[in-house]
Amino acid sequence: MAADSDGGKTLRLGEPTSVTYKRGSDHMRGALRVTAASVRKGTHAELRAADVEPSDIRTTQPYYVTMTFENTGESSLHYPFLNTPTGLEDTNGVDDQPLITGDTEVTACPGKDPDDFAVGAKVSLCKVFLVPNGIRPSMVTYSTGDDTKRPVSWRVTR
Repeated sequence: MAADSDGGKTLRLGEPTSVTYKRGSDHMRGALRVTAASVRKGTHAELRAADVEPSDIRTTQPYYVTMTFENTGESSLHYPFLNTPTGLEDTNGVDDQPLITGDTEVTACPGKDPDDFAVGAKVSLCKVFLVPNGIRPSMVTYSTGDDTKRPVSWRVTR
C-alpha cells in the first residue's frame, strides 16, 4: 500500500506522488500515483456548448484542472470517484467551487471517472472550477487516504 509521504507538502505542477486511496463508508482502499498535470483558463462559451451555465457566470472565470491517476495497488477499484477529492485554492487562500455538471461533459474538460479502474490502469480527468473574476488559481489539492487533513498540493505557476 502506498504511503501518503507527500501529504502536507507542496509539489511542482506535473510532479507525481503516491497516495493511499480511501473511499468513505465502504472503506474501499487502494494505491494511486496522482499528478496535477495542468491548470488552464476555460471559457464560458465552452460551458454553454455543454449546456452548462452557472448562475454566477458574470462574476467568475472557469479554470480546468487536469489530474492523472494510475492504479499502483494490488486490486481494481470499482466506481472509484478519482476526481472528487481534487480541489483548487485561489490567490486569496479560498477553496474555489467546483462546477458540478452531473452527466454533462464539458468537451474541453472531460472528467468522467471510469467504472472500473484496473491494476496498472492510467487515466487523465479534468474538473471545472469557478474562480472569482480578477483572482488567479494558486494551488491544486488532492485529499484522499488516511490523512485528509494534510492534502497533497501542487503550486500553480504563472
